[in-house]
Amino acid sequence: MRLCLAGCVVSRADARVMLGVLFFSSKETAMTEGLSVRDMLDSRRLPVPQTQVAQRLQAKLPEISQLLIGVDPAQFASACLCEANMLRLTLSPEEINEPALIPSFLKAVMNAAVVGLVPGAALGHCYFVPFRQRGKKLIQLIIGYRGFLELGYASGHLIQCDPQLVLTGESCELWHTETGPKLNHKIPSLNRPIADRTNIVASYCTYRMHGGGASLVFVTREEINKIDTRKNVWQDNYAAMCLKSPIRRASKTWRLTRQLASAVHLDEQAERGDVQDRLVHSDVVVEDELNVEVLEG
Repeated sequence: MRLCLAGCVVSRADARVMLGVLFFSSKETAMTEGLSVRDMLDSRRLPVPQTQVAQRLQAKLPEISQLLIGVDPAQFASACLCEANMLRLTLSPEEINEPALIPSFLKAVMNAAVVGLVPGAALGHCYFVPFRQRGKKLIQLIIGYRGFLELGYASGHLIQCDPQLVLTGESCELWHTETGPKLNHKIPSLNRPIADRTNIVASYCTYRMHGGGASLVFVTREEINKIDTRKNVWQDNYAAMCLKSPIRRASKTWRLTRQLASAVHLDEQAERGDVQDRLVHSDVVVEDELNVEVLEG
């Protein structure tokens, strides 16, 4: 039996991988609460590894889960295994078996654990995105705009943040007073076109902070074009990346927790096409599997 998801015809097995933890029933989810990742593995309640990457990840999950702060270990482990399984839908067998891919994927998982975000499209907090550098296929951790919002709210500094796109033909005025920047954007309530690369002219976010402070960040299309790589997430999720630009810029003015600062740092490295840093240097993950020389040599 074959199913159609997002316009692609896939097998039933692949569909289960793509939907991942959404296939868990509410009863199964309740049964996993309070269990460690090792308990989940022993009881076979996590997704079955279907790639070599997923098999290596499964062996490391109990140690990587020790880095988690404020994230349910079972949910994180399930999401990471689903993402590892989904690589076979986007990469060729030759690319999956490249020597540098597995270490870079494990590093991305470890960084996601340190930052405290769950990967995958279900939450939109962060993504594991393949890219090629120096002839090698690697995995980058890309932070989604919802991930920056999640970390901002978790910091206790942010009360509200509303990102928005300005489309062609919409009235948008920006000015500055002694109390700060002001904006008036008239958004059509009906028949507003779908935002895409052809009609987005700017993006912004307004936000309020504890203590009564409020401000906004406005990003023009010219500024967006300077960071638009037209590859990977910029090609597949242009509107979401436009929304992320003002949020990431605004996050630098919020109270920077270690997690939020690390998320900004990793995302800017990915934007430049650099190999991302490993946030934790310890014995939690075996050193030879995250050897920097393998990734950068």
